Amino acid sequence: MAYPPQRRPVPARRHGRSHRILWLVLGGVLGLVLVIALVTMFLGDGSTATGDGAAGANGGGAADGGGGVPTVTGAGIAGARPAPESVTLTVRVTEKKCYGNGNGCAVSFRPVAEYAGPELSTEWTVTYEVTGVESGGGTGQFLLSPEGLPSTLKEWHVRTKGKSARITLRVTDVEPG
Repeated sequence: MAYPPQRRPVPARRHGRSHRILWLVLGGVLGLVLVIALVTMFLGDGSTATGDGAAGANGGGAADGGGGVPTVTGAGIAGARPAPESVTLTVRVTEKKCYGNGNGCAVSFRPVAEYAGPELSTEWTVTYEVTGVESGGGTGQFLLSPEGLPSTLKEWHVRTKGKSARITLRVTDVEPG
């Protein structure tokens, strides 16, 4: 009696060296994209600024409307609603008077706005909040138009808990103007 020939199992094919190189290159590219995204996220966020801390806002924040108007620049769909992230606010301290040891400071400042978003075809009202002040902060607004940003925003008069207090400005909403 003859037995049928036995088949030997074929070992699984191993990926060649070219596949390993392809995976290494792909992993390197994805890692680089992740690093660039993280750096952009951390370095590109300018919505807060260090001032000399403040407390109790007496100012509102409506646009004064004087002086030259910066040009609105950016890429995107014309007329699209600007994202709050496209408006950056920083603090420009105009006056500061401190009182004794730990008794706080009286600070006057103006928000400075920059816009880096799509070209505008209509007016938008930007609402922002002021935090890091003794009284708990406040909100302000200004107009963002196709002609650009106002050159100056209303001055705030606040009090701080100390010399090293930090004033933070954050855009909370952009609505049709």
